[in-house]
Formats: sequence, structure tokens, C-alpha cells
Amino acid sequence: MNKSIDAIKKMEENLNRGEWNGVIEDSRPVWELLRNQDELKDLLIRDGYTEPAFTDLNEGIKKLFDFSSKFIHKLDKDKKNTMPDIKASKEDAYLIYALSMNVVNLISKKMQRLK
Repeated sequence: MNKSIDAIKKMEENLNRGEWNGVIEDSRPVWELLRNQDELKDLLIRDGYTEPAFTDLNEGIKKLFDFSSKFIHKLDKDKKNTMPDIKASKEDAYLIYALSMNVVNLISKKMQRLK
């Protein structure tokens, strides 16, 4: 969680400098929070989410991560095909920043409540 909070701070610095791609690159630790699916599922289910609610949220977040990675990675997931460069604009950076903030908020608040 600490790496994600640090990432948010770096993202804010990049927003202030107009480094749109930097905002997206610095979001990586936030997405890493979601890597342990079993822990995330357990956390959300214990807080009252149903299995379908967890699945829908999880799939949506995964797709948003896939979207954000298109600004950074030059190869597709199979690492076989080169993808065209996508230059992030201000609104792209703010979208990923807002999503990152909300993911960190969601997880941290649920962790605090369930301690």
C-alpha cells in the first residue's frame, strides 16, 4: 500500500509538470495492488460484496489497467507485435490518476474498516 501512496504523489508531481505519460507510467504500483486476486476478493467479500459484484469490479479494473498499459508498452501482451506509440494527453493522465486514487481509496478504506 505504501508504494501505491508514493506512486500517487509522483503522479501528482507529473500532473503539475504536464508530464502526461509520466502520470500513467507512475501508476504501475497502484495496479500492482490488484495482483493478489485472492486477497482482494477476500477483502471485498468480507466487506459485503457478492461474488458477481467482485467479479464485475475486478474485470473492469483489469480492463482499465490493460488500457493504461497501452500508453507505456511497445509490445502487445504476447510480446510478438509492436504496437503504435500512444501519446497521453491531459485528459488521459487525469483519468488514470483519478482511477488510481479511487482504487487506493477503496482498498485502504476497506482494510481499515475490517481491521
